[in-house]
Amino acid sequence: MTDEAINLQHDEFIAHLNCFNSELSNKVKISKSRTTIGQAFMKCKFSEVSDDMGTILSEGEQRIVSLSNFLAECTIDNKLNSIIFDDPVTSLDTDYRELIAVKLVNLAQTRQIIVLTHDLSFMRLLMDIHKTETSNDCEIIGIDKYNGVTGIVTDEIPYLAKNLQERINSIQRILREHDSLSITNAHEREVKLDSARKRFRMLLERSVEEVLSNRTYERFSKNINLKRSHLSSYVVTEETDINFILDLFGKYSITEHDGGISTIPRLPSKTDIEDDIREFSLWKNSFKTKLKAFRDTSVG
Repeated sequence: MTDEAINLQHDEFIAHLNCFNSELSNKVKISKSRTTIGQAFMKCKFSEVSDDMGTILSEGEQRIVSLSNFLAECTIDNKLNSIIFDDPVTSLDTDYRELIAVKLVNLAQTRQIIVLTHDLSFMRLLMDIHKTETSNDCEIIGIDKYNGVTGIVTDEIPYLAKNLQERINSIQRILREHDSLSITNAHEREVKLDSARKRFRMLLERSVEEVLSNRTYERFSKNINLKRSHLSSYVVTEETDINFILDLFGKYSITEHDGGISTIPRLPSKTDIEDDIREFSLWKNSFKTKLKAFRDTSVG
């Protein structure tokens, strides 16, 4: 590798690193370390101190440096290579994860980017940022397990990674599948209803994060969003809102508790689930309208 090529690699590396950590990008450089049989080798080191990077940088910073160098190799000379990442955000904090997600979404505008991950939080982050940046959904391919069989390819994301509307859609799809089964297939019809009930309970849990707290906190995020736009939801929350969620949660938590044959509970029927989904959607939209009205009044 010529000195000119090394300089190009260095500039590309610094450009990527600057997107993640501008302070760090001013302290490191890539330079030729040795030449063997006409082949030049590079090394990343500090610009002004001789200490080994591994003794000073945190694990996260070292991963960011490595990722930036990898990206430089993939994009130098405006190459449009397809790039595959295998869990690129392991051991990284929330800020780095979001910056990497933005970088990958931007790179995907001009080339194929494939991300392999079991991290539902990062997958959700990629999906949301891609939707924000492009107004389009990214393609999801998952490996699922069903009835003890593993390795099933699916285009549906895991339920825990779904947002509120996606969870509503999922429950409604299950109810349609229930209707498509023969009336004599009682067991499978009940399995579908049981799945819908459990998903409704998880829908209600998610509504606390997405509606009542307005994403002030989320279970997949380490950050708490202390912004007026988020915290305003606490001002407009009324006792009726809390009671509505608690009543539904109690109704759909029955399946989680076995009271024995002496106290057989009445499980929500298909009609109950349909009615409750409809009521929940109306409540969700009403709450968001109430929150928007408060914000508009506060700004005014």
